[in-house]
Amino acid sequence: MVIGVDLKTEIVGLFAEDITSFLSILQISKKLNKAYPYIHKVVSKFLEEEILKKTTIGNAHLCTINLHNEETIILLSLYELQKKKQLLKTQPTLNEKLKLISEIKKEVPIQTALYSNKKIILVTNNQFYKKTLDRELTKDFVVYTKEEFQEQLLSDSSIIHAHTLLYQYEKYYETVGEIEQELKIKYSLLAN
Repeated sequence: MVIGVDLKTEIVGLFAEDITSFLSILQISKKLNKAYPYIHKVVSKFLEEEILKKTTIGNAHLCTINLHNEETIILLSLYELQKKKQLLKTQPTLNEKLKLISEIKKEVPIQTALYSNKKIILVTNNQFYKKTLDRELTKDFVVYTKEEFQEQLLSDSSIIHAHTLLYQYEKYYETVGEIEQELKIKYSLLAN
């Protein structure tokens, strides 16, 4: 959990940690250690604003994140920004790598960048840019085209569950949103 965020961002953060999750209001209140009535009020507002989507299974109403809502993306981005700040405090050497990314993006379009499994993952537009980056970067970096990154997400859930976004948060969620259904079918506990 990220320190220094409001309740709305905390709720969205639960889904940021696993965008494939379906959670009841009771599960959300327990995970956040907050009173059920208060969580119910905020989640109901999120459902009304379409930040969350509701799926009914029997008597249970399960919520999932709506990656096709601009306000959702803003809240997810705020959460990821806080995560990034915390990560940079614990891993100050990443600051140098972020400066390198800033220099690289002047020459090569970077769609998004994230930190996962002790590597920096860069997503770029096409194979030409990927090959260019592969030649220039150290083993601390992994470079994918957007399509390769989506395939990687579908084959390795660790990136979805353990990452910190470093650059272009909106593009990350746009990329993930394009394969959202496949991810939920593959990784959601409801699918198993």
